[in-house]
Amino acid sequence: MSVESRKRPSRTPLAGGRVTALILFSLLMSTFGLTASPQQPYIHELFGPELLISWREGQKLHENAWKDFLAGDFIAARQELDRAMEDAEWLSKSKEKDLAILLATKARVTVFFGGTQEADSLLQRAQVLAESVLGTNHPIVARIHLDRSEILIMRGNSTEAKDALNQAMATTVAYGGNQSPAYAMGLRLKALMCLSEGNAGEADATLRQSSGIIEAVMGTNSLLYGVNQYLGSLIAANGGYYENAAGLCETSLAILTNCYSSDHPMFVSVRKTLADDYQQLGMYEQAAPLLQDNLRTLERTIGSDNIVLSGVLNSLGLLHYRLGNNSDAERLFRRCLSIQEKNFGVNSPAYAATVNNLALVLIEAGRDEDASTLFKDASLALDKSFGKNSPALATV
Repeated sequence: MSVESRKRPSRTPLAGGRVTALILFSLLMSTFGLTASPQQPYIHELFGPELLISWREGQKLHENAWKDFLAGDFIAARQELDRAMEDAEWLSKSKEKDLAILLATKARVTVFFGGTQEADSLLQRAQVLAESVLGTNHPIVARIHLDRSEILIMRGNSTEAKDALNQAMATTVAYGGNQSPAYAMGLRLKALMCLSEGNAGEADATLRQSSGIIEAVMGTNSLLYGVNQYLGSLIAANGGYYENAAGLCETSLAILTNCYSSDHPMFVSVRKTLADDYQQLGMYEQAAPLLQDNLRTLERTIGSDNIVLSGVLNSLGLLHYRLGNNSDAERLFRRCLSIQEKNFGVNSPAYAATVNNLALVLIEAGRDEDASTLFKDASLALDKSFGKNSPALATV
């Protein structure tokens, strides 16, 4: 049955993995120093020689974890970090600031395995340690606040996310002014937060400010500029400008091509978003192979229950829904929900989006009562995340 011939529900299907993918992308990008390249992923590029891990073995394990992380081998990175954390002799000799950096590193890796709650706990420990020796107005503390705000967005805790972001940006201005790449990264996260709350106009204006700084300081071929292009594609898609969104996604991919292999999880995430845009343009033949390849790649590289994978499952579910394959769509959405509930909880925006999509499938199957319950669950999740007056509630 063709898409055109089917009676469609009035509600809109939601590509809920978009914001999650961008946050994961942003967390990966935040591991780079402002001038570092992916080919030089060393800890001193991030924090300066004075903050290197003090003891040789611990430093080696930490650096190896960075290399594996930036190469997309998250399993090896986690193993290296676990070994470092288990080295009681090294940890007992390590300074608080060194341990704080290690905890923040482990938090970033943990997110990619879906442990958003564990990652948040690690970052809170890192914050306390860093502030005890560096004070509250130090760039390392600001970076921890930025990472934590991104994780809180994923978990649907917008209030705490805003507090963490405000602290980070105030520190960034104090150290580097409001025209630095670090400040631009904060603006990008603010734009992401606006988009997740349904404020697309403010998100677009904030992102333009961020991109202007990055273009002036680092140029249009920089990785940070590529990240902003990706967020721009999400904003364009939010407004229904899918051709523009696809073009921005392709620009982001062109920049990433110089940095990652085609099966890197972050490259896969952007490609997944491009497939979402193709779907909206009715280009299903172009979208399907991208998503199927992404699914195989992620299952091979980072496992079958990863949060990056949940976004691909959601998109595949949407594709089958639009093609009238409701049984396949329901199976994919339910698999996606099981991953999201485990990793984010039931109050996250991503979980709400998938619940909304599953409800649409049930309406097509004539299960209106079940669908109504799911729509209420989705609205309740967004209400808890953003408040009853949020524009995001208009989507479900």
